[in-house]
Amino acid sequence: MTSQNGLLITRVDEFQLDVQIDRPERSNSLDTPTVAALTDVVLEAYEDETRLLILSGAGKNFCSGFDTGQGGFANKKERNNRILAIESLLQLIWNAPYVSVAMVQGAAIGAGADLAVNCDYRACAASTWLRFPGFRLSGVTLGTGRLARIVGDHQAFDLVLRNRKVAVTEALELGLATHAVEDADRRKFADELAADLKDVPKNSIVALKSAVRAADRWQSVSRIPMSLRR
Repeated sequence: MTSQNGLLITRVDEFQLDVQIDRPERSNSLDTPTVAALTDVVLEAYEDETRLLILSGAGKNFCSGFDTGQGGFANKKERNNRILAIESLLQLIWNAPYVSVAMVQGAAIGAGADLAVNCDYRACAASTWLRFPGFRLSGVTLGTGRLARIVGDHQAFDLVLRNRKVAVTEALELGLATHAVEDADRRKFADELAADLKDVPKNSIVALKSAVRAADRWQSVSRIPMSLRR
């Protein structure tokens, strides 16, 4: 286990990497060093034998989004730079050549909820709740397109527009959560998934993700009237 800029990183074996956001005193909010460190870890796993990356948060909450300190962002440039950095991180997770799992408990808010949504699996404890406040606070719609691919256009619009608090039962119904997994069962869930993935080549994982997402795009197009397909 190594500690790096707000992260605890554990290499379980050559196939599995566990990454914990370790800032419980700040509800695991994301400051600039933590985003940079997490981006490096996620990107480095592109190049090794990692098949499974487990992302979790220390303490009661998964991640409460941006850490803006006591006085908010210093200026608009700082805010925009943080948004760009987190969007880059989300894209790396979404497109990763391995399977990603968000182990969620307590609050997943804003960029924290986006982190979970961009993982392939969202394994949530009973205490989990999610909220997407960026649009209401500052007009930010970070990751909303990918959210819509998971829950559908109308539900994504409603979640972002109204900044609704989504408890785990609704999250499971919407597809925001893929599994209900309590703390005592986390290791078992991860171990079973890791065992299933050890013999799957990374390029096969990439191909599967591409095929599933291509099918999703086709389903979206198929709902458009033929007269409008130009």
